[in-house]
Amino acid sequence: MRLRPLIPLAIFLTSPALAADMIYEEPMPAPTVVAPMPTYDWRGFHIGVDGGYGWGEIDHDKYEDSIDLTAKGAFGGIFAGYDYQFDDWVLGIEGDIQFSKVNKEVTFSIPDTGQLTLEYGPKRFGSARLRAGPAAGLLLPYVTGGLAFGKLEVSGTAVDLDGERYHEEINDTTIGYTIGAGVDYALRKRLIGRIEYQYMDFGEFRFSGIDSGTATEVPFHMHTVRAGLGLKF
Repeated sequence: MRLRPLIPLAIFLTSPALAADMIYEEPMPAPTVVAPMPTYDWRGFHIGVDGGYGWGEIDHDKYEDSIDLTAKGAFGGIFAGYDYQFDDWVLGIEGDIQFSKVNKEVTFSIPDTGQLTLEYGPKRFGSARLRAGPAAGLLLPYVTGGLAFGKLEVSGTAVDLDGERYHEEINDTTIGYTIGAGVDYALRKRLIGRIEYQYMDFGEFRFSGIDSGTATEVPFHMHTVRAGLGLKF
């Protein structure tokens, strides 16, 4: 009975020792949650509108180097295609047609004849291409290449030494090749944005009849930068 009052005292005296013997463990950190990359199904048909800026030139070897022969201007049109997806790779076929304001006006002085002013440029152009690239979620970078076609129109106004004026318009359509690269981005489930570059070589347009001093074969190539919006079905 005399030991009972000593029990609380013994507990008080031994508590620090017991606390010292306890092992404190840091709590485990919560696992980091990594958001999965958004996925997108690129398979299917797509159609859209695009527009941009183009610049090109004819072969300088046929004319004086001092004359600027670069045609430039805006264009706009439509594109359509179909894509297949194999795991993370996309392979597709696509075509486009563009209506163009890319042109150039240049004046030549023809010895003993007079003066000739030419305005030329592709009034319409387009392509039929393959494209391929790795699907990275909502992003699709790709390379593209295939056939290019264009209709080059030349408008000529000649003034002879007597001041007589003659005007003529001719055009020719030819087929060449195009290569380029671009990137598509899925803005919505069905809405796709696009930025693209293409180099287009149309080969030689063949003309005759404007003036005996002009070339009958006009090699023409062009660079284009464009942006577009498309719908996927």
